[in-house]
Amino acid sequence: MTAQRPERHRALTETRSRRGSRPPRRGASLGTFLRWLLVAVLAVGVLSAGIWLAVGRGDTTRKAAAPVADDGSASWYGRATGAPNKLANAGTPFLRQASEQPVNWHEWGSEAFQLAARLNRPILLDIGAFWCSACDLMDLQSYSDPDIATLVNTSFIPIRVDRDLRPDLDYRYQAMAQALGQPTGWPLTLILTPDGLPYAGAGYLPPVAAGDEPSLKEVLEQALAAYRDQRSDVVARAQTVASSVVDAEKRLAKGGESLAEVEENIQAGIVATFDSINGGWGAGAKTAFGPIVAYVLESYAASHEPERLAIATRTLDAMANGSLYDHVMGGLFRMTTDAHWREPLFEKLSFIQADGIANYARAYELTGDTRYREVAWAIADYVQSRAADREQGGFYASQAAHTGRGVDDYYSWTPIEVETALTPEQASVILAHFGIQNPPTRPLAEKPDRSVLYVANPAAALAEELGRPLAEVRRLIATGRQRMAEARDRQRAPALDRTLYTSWNGRLISAFVLAGRILERPELTQFAAKTADRFLDALYRPGRPIGRGIGEAGALSPPLLEDQVLMAQALLDLYDATGQGSYLRIARDLFDTASKRHANPNSGGWLDVIAPDDPVGNIPPACMPILDSTTSSANAVAALVALRLAEHSGDARYERAAQSILLAFAGSAQELGAMAPSYALAVLKWNERAKGETR
Repeated sequence: MTAQRPERHRALTETRSRRGSRPPRRGASLGTFLRWLLVAVLAVGVLSAGIWLAVGRGDTTRKAAAPVADDGSASWYGRATGAPNKLANAGTPFLRQASEQPVNWHEWGSEAFQLAARLNRPILLDIGAFWCSACDLMDLQSYSDPDIATLVNTSFIPIRVDRDLRPDLDYRYQAMAQALGQPTGWPLTLILTPDGLPYAGAGYLPPVAAGDEPSLKEVLEQALAAYRDQRSDVVARAQTVASSVVDAEKRLAKGGESLAEVEENIQAGIVATFDSINGGWGAGAKTAFGPIVAYVLESYAASHEPERLAIATRTLDAMANGSLYDHVMGGLFRMTTDAHWREPLFEKLSFIQADGIANYARAYELTGDTRYREVAWAIADYVQSRAADREQGGFYASQAAHTGRGVDDYYSWTPIEVETALTPEQASVILAHFGIQNPPTRPLAEKPDRSVLYVANPAAALAEELGRPLAEVRRLIATGRQRMAEARDRQRAPALDRTLYTSWNGRLISAFVLAGRILERPELTQFAAKTADRFLDALYRPGRPIGRGIGEAGALSPPLLEDQVLMAQALLDLYDATGQGSYLRIARDLFDTASKRHANPNSGGWLDVIAPDDPVGNIPPACMPILDSTTSSANAVAALVALRLAEHSGDARYERAAQSILLAFAGSAQELGAMAPSYALAVLKWNERAKGETR
């Protein structure tokens, strides 16, 4: 473990003083909001004011502060006891980087819950992620406070969860947090009964109260008093919260007897929520909306209705021209906090890159617009050159937003920095193209002298304005961006989480195979195959589920449904691209094994995770995911894989499996709307197959 890094400490302290007493709460995307909408409706009136602790939520429109750790293995918070806590050998960097905090953190598991039951203590649950800047700030300022650590260690059992490793837990606790009446997001701070049900919570909590926002210590003390003095009420209401989440899940998994109107209902929801002014969906924060764009593109390919293509291209154009896209090095940021694609949160997550590569490549194939080809190419280059293990294969999980140099400096520019890095001819064009001026047209809130890049003047308009040939202007933009990338490379890059998650790697394998074909870049397909071979060598055994991923110390667990189906889908893509029979054979085995383990005996749907032999806590049981979140719905992907296996093998049982999965949610289609585009895509492919068989 490394010692405290002073320049990083200064950066976060300066950030704190500029922003006031607290960092803003991360804005939830449209997908997050829609996902919990039903839960919120069902949970109205569940809790009384005597139990729910009203805490500050933060501002969802402002960017969070810089992350703390430089790399995935080091922590610098300084542990009061001088010895690492139980996270020292944890499987992911987010967990390990808290190993030197004075809080005696536990990983999620039976040991922590048994201890909570034996000592009759409430549980402090912290759910966060490596890329979450507000999580880092809370670690630095709140969990490293000696008084807070003492309170936690003597009165609670603290458990930390990495949401990237355990999306199944994050899904359930975000739903229960919403039922408690608080927004979703990270960090998620919940106080649980010893059997794991929440009765109080918050997001980010500072060490010292500010305004109407209480401190972490105050919230902990109130939660502890409620547990001691009103225990029966606490337990009853916690159980009611859990029951409301179970009821909401049942509403999302209503079966039906026909798929006739399913796609039309979901399509109507997608059109109704489309932002026709700015592109994307919803009136507020914007993300890459990968599954929605993918469905709309395939819907257009099947129907040739120009309105459907227009929805997709309007969104793709807004992303490529706005600040969600890294115009210097390629790649897509996690989200923008505004509706106009101009105020990004700078994290880069691997599944977002996968969606970007696939959707821009497919849009190029359908339209011939070379701009889409350029963006798909650039995102793939970023991933392969900067966010992947080029020697062994494998795609890293994420890249954090900031470095110790200061807030947002890595991705933003001043006119002087551009003029220093570029030739005068390049600089004049770049400054106009990206709207970099003093004062900036779109300044950072924290540093008003710096500009976030977006296309302020397209190349064609700029060529006309300057009276120069379009080809020359494009050349100057391209060479200027290259010089800017070289200048950025001389800085310390934001940290990478080098964890290799099976599901996210499966998604990127599929994206690389697709882009390799459409962009005529065989090296992308070759790297996809290298990555798949690494996972199969490390994690696959015939007749058994493939593991959750590959961490620094080896295989990660537990295996989730999304791992099985997304890797099976990736292997089918590789089989189609290479003709290598082993990929088809293993894809079939993964599907067959998942069917035996995950199929719900009471429904046609599949469960997201298998309960362990020694169940942990009393949280809501395994659910059947149909809504798209960080990855496409596992049930939708399972249906898509089944349809492809039916086509490749001629085995009718795969067709029956696909139909069974799809019908399990057919009764909920009208409510799902834009929440379930991957399900709509699976229904589209089912209908195409049915039409083909009747010809």
